[in-house]
Amino acid sequence: MLQDVIERFRYRFRLWRREQAEDWIGPPGTRLPNYREYMREASAAARVERPEDSWQSIPPDKRVILTDPTPRFVLRTLVPYLAILVILVLGGRLLGTFVPVLAYASSVAAIILAILWTLTTALRTAHICKQRKEYRLWREHLTNQSS
Repeated sequence: MLQDVIERFRYRFRLWRREQAEDWIGPPGTRLPNYREYMREASAAARVERPEDSWQSIPPDKRVILTDPTPRFVLRTLVPYLAILVILVLGGRLLGTFVPVLAYASSVAAIILAILWTLTTALRTAHICKQRKEYRLWREHLTNQSS
């Protein structure tokens, strides 16, 4: 009985493996590229910018962030960052006040969450700044091209 189950899994694994090999290699009878060709194509594919990294991946209704003036952009990023930071710190302090046993643990947790929130916000802001720069360059290119 156990041998039948093992044999069935072995057979299905072989089928799955063959199917995966066809996905990676191609249909049977096609020529396999050598390793250098494969690495050259892979490095060329890695250099191509993914569409989600560019400003064009943002839906048109959300592109307001890209076209906003810089002071408004700073406020749009700074206000939510500070609001969440205050909520984290006050939540930790309140938990420490009402449950004195958890005062130290809640302070440490609030500090760790604040650090993670800061890193997340910094990375997201850097990504948006990159998209804003790409958008400005694209707009500049359009105006130069039409002149």
